[in-house]
Amino acid sequence: MSRRIPVAVVATSLSLLAASAFAQAMQVASPPTEGGGNAERAMCGSGGSDRAIAACLRLLLNPGLSDDQRAVALRNVGFYDQVRGDLEHAIANYTAAINLGAGPMGGPQALAKTYGNRGQAFASLGDDEHAMADYNAAIKLDPKLSSAYLNRAALSAQHGNRQQALADLDLAASLDPKDAASLVTRGALYARGGDNTRAVRDFTAAIALEPTDAVAWRNRAIAYRAQGEEEKAKADDAEAERLNPRGAIDHEAKARQAQASGHDAEAVAEFDRAIQANPMNAGLLKARGDSHLYQGEWDLAIADYSRAIALNPDFGEAFVNRGVAYISKADWPRAGADLDRAIALKPDDAVALLNRGQTFIARGEHAKAVHDFDNLIRVAPAREEAWRDRGFARHALGDDAGSATDYAKAIAMDPSDQEAWRGRGLARIGLGKPDDAIADLTQAIAMNAKDGMAYHFRSQAWAAKKDLARAQQDDAMAVRLEPKLAKR
Repeated sequence: MSRRIPVAVVATSLSLLAASAFAQAMQVASPPTEGGGNAERAMCGSGGSDRAIAACLRLLLNPGLSDDQRAVALRNVGFYDQVRGDLEHAIANYTAAINLGAGPMGGPQALAKTYGNRGQAFASLGDDEHAMADYNAAIKLDPKLSSAYLNRAALSAQHGNRQQALADLDLAASLDPKDAASLVTRGALYARGGDNTRAVRDFTAAIALEPTDAVAWRNRAIAYRAQGEEEKAKADDAEAERLNPRGAIDHEAKARQAQASGHDAEAVAEFDRAIQANPMNAGLLKARGDSHLYQGEWDLAIADYSRAIALNPDFGEAFVNRGVAYISKADWPRAGADLDRAIALKPDDAVALLNRGQTFIARGEHAKAVHDFDNLIRVAPAREEAWRDRGFARHALGDDAGSATDYAKAIAMDPSDQEAWRGRGLARIGLGKPDDAIADLTQAIAMNAKDGMAYHFRSQAWAAKKDLARAQQDDAMAVRLEPKLAKR
C-alpha cells in the first residue's frame, strides 16, 4: 500500500485572552496514484499547498463528480482559503459543502467541524451573529466537539457574556481534559474578571499538561503579579522567556503560518531563525522536522525529531513522526521502535496506531496489524482508512469474510476510495462470489484505469466464471500496466 502517511500535529498555543480555536475539518488522504480522477482526489486532500488547491479546483470542474467527492473538495478548498486568510471564499466553499448535507460530508461529526470552521471565518470577519449560529449548529450536530465550545466561549467573552463563556469552557475542558488550550483560555477569562486564584489554578494545570507552553507561563506570571506574588511572577516570566524568547515569537508565528499554507521551504527558513534564538525548544525542532518531512527530506526530519526527543524524552508526537520518516525510508525496525514508544506513552494515539498497523503490514505481520487496527477502530471509529487497512490485513490472514465486511464499511464511509473497491473485489473472489468481485473491480478500474492489480484480480474472477477470453484480456492489460505481474 503506497499512500501519504498520517503524521502527528501539535496544536499551537492560544494567545493571551479568549482566543478562538480553528478545528481542522480536513482528513489526510492517500497520495496520488496513476490515473486522473483518483490522483486529483488524493492530491486535493494531501496538504495546504498551491498544488493541492489546484487539484481540488480541477476536481470541482468535473460534472460527473459525486456529491461525496464534491463535498470533500469544497470543504478542503474552504480550509485552504481560511488558512491563507481568504475568508470570504472560505465561507462560500464551506457553505456549498454544508448545503450538500451530512451524508456527503461524511456524517454529522464532519459536518459539525465544517460549521465550526465556517463560524471561525465569520468571526474573523466580524460577523458575530453568523459565527454564533454556526457554533450552535456545530454543537447540535456533535455535542462532543470541544473546539466549538471553545470558539463559542471566545465569542461570548467578547460580548461580555462571561458566565456563558465560562460554562462553555467548562464543557470544553470536561470533553478534553488534556487540552491545555481550554485551560489557558478559561484561566485568562478568570484573570480578566479578577479571579486570579482560579486563573492560577488553570494556568498551573495547563503547564502540567504542556510544560513548554510559554503562553501559559506568561499568563500565570500576570496572575501572580495581580495577587502581589512578585517573586513567583518573575520566575514564571523567566521560564516563559527561556522557553520562547520574545525575539523568537515572530519567527515562530511566521513559520507556522507558512507551514499551514503548505509553503514548507519558507517555514523551514523561519523555524531556523526561531530555533537560533531558542535552540532548546523541543516544539520548534519537532515543527521544523514536520516541514522537512512534508518536503521528503527524511534525514533532516529525523535529525530534528531526534533533537526534540533528546530535549523531551516523552515527546510522543516526535516519536510518531520520526517513525513516519523511518517508514518513508523503509527502515521498518526503527519505525516500529518509535511507534512502540509513542503508543507506550499514549495507548490511544490514533495516528501512531494507524502507522504501526501499516508498518506491520509492510513487514508481513498481519495478525499484529489487525490488533492495532482493532484498537484504532475502538478509539477512532470514523477513520475510514482503519477499516480499509484492517480489511487488507484480514485478507492476508485468509479471513475473506471479515475482509469483505471491513472493505464494505470503508466504502460506505468514502465511496471514492479506489483501494477499498479493489480490496473488496479480491475478498469476494476468495468467498466464491465472482460476479460481485467483477462489479467491485470494474468500479475500481473506472476510478483508476491504470491499476494493473485491479485488472489482474478481475482476470481471476473471470477465470472463476470460466470466461477465459475475458480473463486473458484482463491479464494482458494487467501485464502491460505492471510487467512484474507476468511472473505471477
